[in-house]
Amino acid sequence: MRITFVYLLAFFVIMSNLAVGQQQLSDTSAAFSAKDMAINSYTTAMGDHSEILSGTAYQKMPAGSRGSAYYPDYSYLAPSTIHYNGTWYKQIPLLFDATAGVMVSSRADSLFILRSDKLSDVLLLGHHFIYIATVNNFGLEDGYYDQLYAGNSAVLVKRTNTMQNQVSQRGEDIFYEHKDQVYLKKGRTYIAVNGKGAVLDIFKDKTKQLKQFLKDNKIRYQDNKENWIVRLASYYDQINKSDE
Repeated sequence: MRITFVYLLAFFVIMSNLAVGQQQLSDTSAAFSAKDMAINSYTTAMGDHSEILSGTAYQKMPAGSRGSAYYPDYSYLAPSTIHYNGTWYKQIPLLFDATAGVMVSSRADSLFILRSDKLSDVLLLGHHFIYIATVNNFGLEDGYYDQLYAGNSAVLVKRTNTMQNQVSQRGEDIFYEHKDQVYLKKGRTYIAVNGKGAVLDIFKDKTKQLKQFLKDNKIRYQDNKENWIVRLASYYDQINKSDE
């Protein structure tokens, strides 16, 4: 009876130590995954077989003497947060090719393009890009848009870079030209706006209040065009809400 008790005691001690060891291994693995792998806002890890890694191969664009193929103007992968196929993932290395209009990530030593039909939101270096498809019937072309304001009078910006080739006596010179096109939502349609007049024309039913708001807050179009439009759109929505 005493021998049986000793064996049982030894068994429980071994199992207890094994459980502690497994817990420590689990904790170490979790810490490793959290530090070295991209994880979503819940618990899913971006492993070798993640659906995120299923995109097509990508070759980097050539450097230019002026400008860049990428937006913002850099050529390195920056950490981002993305909404991919219904799941949020954090710390995903990303690069936005504004020439081809694609989001690029990395696997091992190669680059690949994330599938746009799965990628709805990208938070990258202070920007919130959303993907819009023509099937939504918003009057926009397929592509990623920088969402500056998400209210009823939403403000989006299409940021594009165009590669140019110039031949001289010194050889071929490559440079990039950047363009920002702002869109303002009216009803269910986005309207391209260029200049103060176009924006105020969309909000013409509240022109007097909007101009007074801009004057009181010293908001000038020439100081920051995009901020001017966002502030105006936001205040327009505020006025309409208070009138309901």
